[in-house]
Amino acid sequence: MKHAAFPSDVAYEYEAVPAPTKAERRPGLKTDGERLAFALSEILNIMAEDGWDYIRSDTFSTESWTDVTGTAEKSQTILIFRRPLTYEAVPEIAPAPRAAAPNTPKPEAKPLLLTEPTLAPGTVNLPSDW
Repeated sequence: MKHAAFPSDVAYEYEAVPAPTKAERRPGLKTDGERLAFALSEILNIMAEDGWDYIRSDTFSTESWTDVTGTAEKSQTILIFRRPLTYEAVPEIAPAPRAAAPNTPKPEAKPLLLTEPTLAPGTVNLPSDW
């Protein structure tokens, strides 16, 4: 089933914030769940003051170095927020007109410039027959 495209005149910017993993003690908050909920609501309220809407949270698995024994897998929960961009603030993202005039010339295609791939710091370029 195909869905029609949903035209939107609103563009968003997104912000990813690490979720609290350990909540500090507060008077009146007795359990870890109460403390964590308080810390989370503080983050949500601070972001809302700046116009950010909470969208979702995602948990990502990452590898981190432990010591000489190698790596260990850790997970980190990230909170995702968004807020609408105003076109006055960022004019280059203003929506395109809905329908182009029939005699409008098409813009010229810009050539694609390819550059040599660069290696991330600390990586080694091994021979292809390795």
